[in-house]
Amino acid sequence: MENFKIGQLTKELVALKLRKMDDPCAAAADLVKKTLVVAFNGIPAGEPGHGPLVQDACQGAMTSLFMADHSLSRGAVLLLEAMAELAAEYNLDPAYIIRAGLRGIADLRRFVRPETLYELQNSIEAHFMGAGEAFSECIAEAEHQSSGRFHV
Repeated sequence: MENFKIGQLTKELVALKLRKMDDPCAAAADLVKKTLVVAFNGIPAGEPGHGPLVQDACQGAMTSLFMADHSLSRGAVLLLEAMAELAAEYNLDPAYIIRAGLRGIADLRRFVRPETLYELQNSIEAHFMGAGEAFSECIAEAEHQSSGRFHV
């Protein structure tokens, strides 16, 4: 399963589905959830690995929403709601799964202006108390990791 690129698959599936949907953000969240159900069923009980899948899938979905110029705030909130549902269905730590989703959403920092990230943070916080600050931390972590990659 290591070579399986769930982010790329999710991005392509969401992009195809978005073109024909009345509510593309809800469609993206639903598609991510369905994709992750399939992926989660491939993970043996008790083994880690859910977090990276969630991060990758949320990153792919948010990239698709961004490229299609849909509401990133609405998409992020609906994705996080779907991740909370998945955590409950699979008896996983919801904080861990939400944090993984936030990391995937935080990848948007590469494409959007700081004002858009601020709007995302506010929307996330309005729906998930404390998650706005966690989102900000995820952005900072991603910035720190990417800044260390290019040192010579």
